[in-house]
This record gives sequence, structure tokens and C-alpha cells, in this order.
Amino acid sequence: ERRRYRPQWVGTIALLSTMIAFTKRIAPGEQEVFPPWQGMQYMRDQFSGDAKLQKLDNDRYSELSWTSFEAIIVARQAAR
Repeated sequence: ERRRYRPQWVGTIALLSTMIAFTKRIAPGEQEVFPPWQGMQYMRDQFSGDAKLQKLDNDRYSELSWTSFEAIIVARQAAR
């Protein structure tokens, strides 16, 4: 079965922070491996840049040639 994926707006960083705080209060999930608010917190931290620990050093892989997302999409469409 083929699925279509589309971007989905999940809100601003501030809105996600508010939703996380609210969800932590009503469903803390203290005994759960993945509490309900964890996915929202991950997304917020990725979008805000808080998850970036250090500068990326892509130059250390000089033997590799990087492919842009656009090039991958174009190649997939051409292969159809």
C-alpha cells in the first residue's frame, strides 16, 4: 500500500512548550518508558535547536558526496 506523507504544522515553540507542560500535569507517565509528552518535547527541542550538541563536522567525510533532498526527490520521480 502506498502512503502520501505531507508536512504537518504542529505549532510554535512556545505552543509546544505550553502543551508539554499541560500534558505533564494531566498525564505525567512517570512509570512509562515513553510518556505522552516526550514526543512533543523531542520535536520542540529539534525545532528550537536545543538538541544540537556541537557543530557538525561534515568535512571529515571528504570521500563521500552528499546528495540534497531535492535531488533524491527528482531522481525518484524520474524513476516512476
